Amino acid sequence: MSDPRSEWKRPRDAVAHVVSVWRHTLGFGHQRDSAEIANLRRINAHEMDGEIDAASALSVAAFRTLYKRVSSVIDGMSNTSGVPIRWASPARRNQPQSGFDARLAVLAGVLAHVKDDTGGQLGKALYAARFSELRFRRLIRLETDADLLREGRRLVRMLDGNLPVASFARALLFWDAKETREIARSYYGAELFGDGAKDQADAPTPIKP
Repeated sequence: MSDPRSEWKRPRDAVAHVVSVWRHTLGFGHQRDSAEIANLRRINAHEMDGEIDAASALSVAAFRTLYKRVSSVIDGMSNTSGVPIRWASPARRNQPQSGFDARLAVLAGVLAHVKDDTGGQLGKALYAARFSELRFRRLIRLETDADLLREGRRLVRMLDGNLPVASFARALLFWDAKETREIARSYYGAELFGDGAKDQADAPTPIKP
């Protein structure tokens, strides 16, 4: 019998892998595309309403590449059970209320600050970095895209730019009850199981130069 948990994880992991490859191609330590990275780092939220400035993100070539790659992998899936229904087809993603471009802009705007891909799971990385339980509880309660962009960048600074890109990308893009539960399992599992072996069985491997 298949694990129901893996049925929704598999599509998300496929998307996260594509994001990791995209980030790797921008350089970040080897033949850096500094101009595009700088443009991605400027992605922000509007001061007036707190909405993510997806229009500015779309003006960045690297972001459009990410948009096309993520859309392509979703459209090629035979099983989209892990993908929000509002993103499951081009027509749905193109609707203003889908939120796809805004959430992808959050992802790009945060990952542009990551220096090194450590591999592994986000929760375990936070635990290893002595991220306090109080801050962790606040983190997994975040709801808006603007909050994710702000706190995602803060996490990158706190971890000196060293994060598990695939795990981090999946969390940022699909942020929902399933993702926050997985992060919590990894964070508290690092305490309960010591070396985190339980989480590392299916941990994403880093993409390196």
